[in-house]
Amino acid sequence: LGLEFAERVMPLDTPEFASVPRICLTVDNGPLPRQVAMDAGFAAVLRKTVSPVDLADVLRQVVAASHRR
Repeated sequence: LGLEFAERVMPLDTPEFASVPRICLTVDNGPLPRQVAMDAGFAAVLRKTVSPVDLADVLRQVVAASHRR
């Protein structure tokens, strides 16, 4: 699972990774995967296939929000 991989690679309880925003990409259209990802600390959830313009917009928003913290 991507959530498990992300936590192993960039654990949120590690100071150097705690401020790095994560974006989840999923093929699932249901509300549960979105809630699970948000509960796991992801800053945003996008459905595959996401357009490059939408991905760029979300990246800008997530990075801007991370700088405001």
